[in-house]
Amino acid sequence: MAGHIAHGRLKGMARAFRGFYERTSSRKKGRWQVRFQWAQVECLKYAAMQMKDYYDRRHQPKHFEVGDKVLLRSGRGYNIPVNDVISRKLGQQYAGLFTVVERVAVWRTDWNSHRHGRFIP
Repeated sequence: MAGHIAHGRLKGMARAFRGFYERTSSRKKGRWQVRFQWAQVECLKYAAMQMKDYYDRRHQPKHFEVGDKVLLRSGRGYNIPVNDVISRKLGQQYAGLFTVVERVAVWRTDWNSHRHGRFIP
């Protein structure tokens, strides 16, 4: 099992715990099995930290100010009559270009449009 998770940055950790996996065939199998499972948990925690770090470095938060031009993603729950004729699968994925008129709250924004009023996700 250590070979399956040993790639990239985790190779060093898997190498450190390789001895636990090789000793599972001894008389005290239960004790070594528990230690190897602990090693797997530690490797998974390390992988989760690496994924979070990678995401945080590349994530760009979406904050819109008054006057910004925005596109709205048309999907379920939004009453944007863009895809009336075409099915949702083949229709447009974004509607707009809308101008942000007022920033009311963190998740509520008003925009100017001739067809629509207020957008509250």
